[in-house]
Amino acid sequence: MSLSTTGKNYRPEIDGLRAIAILPVILFHLQASYVQGGYYGVDVFFVISGYLITKILEFQIVHGTFRMSQFWIRRVNRLLPALLVVVLVTLVLALVLVFKPTVEKLGSDIMPAIFSYSNYHTLYTFGNYWGGESQSSFFLHLWSLAVEEQFYLVYPLALFFCYRLFRNIRVLVIFSCVVSFGYFIYTLKIKGEIDVAFYTLPSRIWELSAGSLIALFGSKLAQYRWKGLWAFLGLALVFYAYFYGGKTIGLYVVVAVFGASMIVCFANSSNFVGKVLSNPILVFIGKISYSLYLWHWCVVVFAQNFKYQLFGFLQYEIHLGIFLLSMILAIVSYYFVESKTRNYQHTPKIVLGGVVLVIGLALFIQSDLFSIEYDSKYARQNLYYYQYDVSPDQMLEEADEALLVNCNVIKREESLNNAYKENGIVLNAALSEPSVLLLGDSHGVMWAKLMNDLSDSLQIPMTFFTANSGKPFVNWNQIEKQEANGYFNGAQRVEYARALKRAVEKQGLKLVFIAVRWDELNENEKAQLHELLQDLELKGLKVLLLTQPPVLNFMENKNAAQFATYLHIEPVTGYNAVSVNSDELIRANQYAVSLASQYKNIRVYDVYQNMLLEGKVKLSLNRDVLYFDDDHLSYIGTSIHRKAMTEILVEENLTKWK
Repeated sequence: MSLSTTGKNYRPEIDGLRAIAILPVILFHLQASYVQGGYYGVDVFFVISGYLITKILEFQIVHGTFRMSQFWIRRVNRLLPALLVVVLVTLVLALVLVFKPTVEKLGSDIMPAIFSYSNYHTLYTFGNYWGGESQSSFFLHLWSLAVEEQFYLVYPLALFFCYRLFRNIRVLVIFSCVVSFGYFIYTLKIKGEIDVAFYTLPSRIWELSAGSLIALFGSKLAQYRWKGLWAFLGLALVFYAYFYGGKTIGLYVVVAVFGASMIVCFANSSNFVGKVLSNPILVFIGKISYSLYLWHWCVVVFAQNFKYQLFGFLQYEIHLGIFLLSMILAIVSYYFVESKTRNYQHTPKIVLGGVVLVIGLALFIQSDLFSIEYDSKYARQNLYYYQYDVSPDQMLEEADEALLVNCNVIKREESLNNAYKENGIVLNAALSEPSVLLLGDSHGVMWAKLMNDLSDSLQIPMTFFTANSGKPFVNWNQIEKQEANGYFNGAQRVEYARALKRAVEKQGLKLVFIAVRWDELNENEKAQLHELLQDLELKGLKVLLLTQPPVLNFMENKNAAQFATYLHIEPVTGYNAVSVNSDELIRANQYAVSLASQYKNIRVYDVYQNMLLEGKVKLSLNRDVLYFDDDHLSYIGTSIHRKAMTEILVEENLTKWK
């Protein structure tokens, strides 16, 4: 990824190959569906690096000029200046432009980034490369640079001592390639540890060694006939991996590595592939590919953090902007950093100063001196998500500290610790048996405080089966067969299911409220819901489905009041509304609406539509934020539906439904 191809043996087609390695990686990170295997471009880089490093080391070791100190000084000069500039600029811009809790999380990624253990840090911190929290890490992509640096740490010395002992380095390279490939297959296919196979050095050595083998045996292989045909086949294999590779790493990596090895071995200035790869445009992109790789993902993550600011731009416009900005930054970095520091005698001193500066910033970000809280003009929230959660181990005990900033957290009474296996959280039980049951996940919990208020004011006994830790639906027709779910183990789920069934079978029950994240229901959960609805219909119980409120998708699980303050969205008299793209959620809510046409006892209250004001989403009312985070309403957010909920509850015998 980073070695120079300049000098008397310069091969422009290698730089061209770098270009067709970096471009698919960028397209993949921009979520271009037609290059679902674009991340295999990194594997092409590994082959190139193995080839070039071995070319250098073999000559130096055989001729007695190898010095490990000199080797590492060259590596430092080549790699660290650009890396430090990217890390430093990213940190400074993040401190100024990015939501503070996000910056705080970024602080833990800095040391791994500059000390080349980012691959293991990412593995044990985020795990999955293809989704989840890893996608918010500014330095996620540096895992591959860490793999190379770790390889450079052990490989030169191993070759040196092998040659000193046996006067031969080829056996070691072959052995390393075979053992590493075997470990990769064992980890990926037998143990099924995809993330370990993806991130770790032992499972990647064979790819770098593949390039090393071309360096050692390529001159003999290149004497074979039809070099142009073999090079073209290699190019076809690489593109095959890009276009048809799976969504996670698999054996397509072998296709990419083998194809890249064939290109390195057989492409030259006299055949078609060599001429194509020697195109000046591809060569130029290849030359700046290291800086382009460093910058592009940082730009992608900055764009993710600016979703609100970029609302209204078309996706292709954003992607084009990301690509062009990445190119500009890479060009500047190449000419003013890489080219200037590569052979500068004082580069190690500059690097040392840069490392000290970056470490200082990292320590500041992770210290108490860096406050993640914004001085907000919004009123302090009362958070009831503990109080009405029936799960045995409450999910919010592990909530991100930043999510609870400026919130009064109301805890559940200890007497309700076993509510999940008894009668649920029962309100006004002295009046009679509960006539209303609230069932839901965290989206049910968010309605509980309002329903508690209505239970008291209308003197209607209720019971809640609401939990933050997962969907509330169970295997209704086989109560004794339940699976663990979130913060319930299997036995607890059985107890929960029994208690829920007892509650439904009680004589006084008239109405069941169901509130869930409709956009996260899987097919099994939908089947369980239908089992429940069929039973409720047979029992003549009425069901009210609450649609999901609009998701503030520019927040992504952040404290709504704090994030609104960060965005400079100030409180106003009356409603303050924001623009949101919720097409997917509208489709998810349609599923809830469709259930009303399938069951005669179901009615739907459209929370989504009642959270809109002239096509925008109601974010705040006076000084109260109507959301807790991106998808959960605050207590005040549910309270603006008080009148509608009251009308539903006081309808004459709850019969005026159809």
